[in-house]
Amino acid sequence: QLLEQDLQAWLAGRPVAARGGDRWYALGKFVRRHRAMIAVGAASLVAAITFTVQLAVERDRARAAEAKAQQEAATSREVLAFVTGLFGELDPEQGGHAGITALELLDRGRARVDDFHASSPQARAALLRTLGEIYRNGERAQVAIDLLTAAHAELS
Repeated sequence: QLLEQDLQAWLAGRPVAARGGDRWYALGKFVRRHRAMIAVGAASLVAAITFTVQLAVERDRARAAEAKAQQEAATSREVLAFVTGLFGELDPEQGGHAGITALELLDRGRARVDDFHASSPQARAALLRTLGEIYRNGERAQVAIDLLTAAHAELS
């Protein structure tokens, strides 16, 4: 009767009792019997791991992009505050006078740039670059070159 059970088990791909049963033997028999299910399970596991890794990579990219956007926003606010303060000199209520020319105003801004304490080299470079572009548009090439060169040096 045991021989008959072992023969039926062997024909069905199940472990044979006469062989003695270690776990690896029984596991091997199980895997051979359920190849398709094991393959689907392994593929699902690989897909889940791949998906999880991809999500982590995308999360890190999003965090880096957010940090960069916050830094750029802070830089823009600093440059805007400097330029707004510069144009505030035109306000008669703040002791300014309306008779100042745009170039005189820019020259005052350029003189103040050395005292401007930016929160980062990027903010200072952005301010220098902004003033350089304005001077370039105002056809004062040498001043523009000096400011743009200083902006580049700030980032190097």
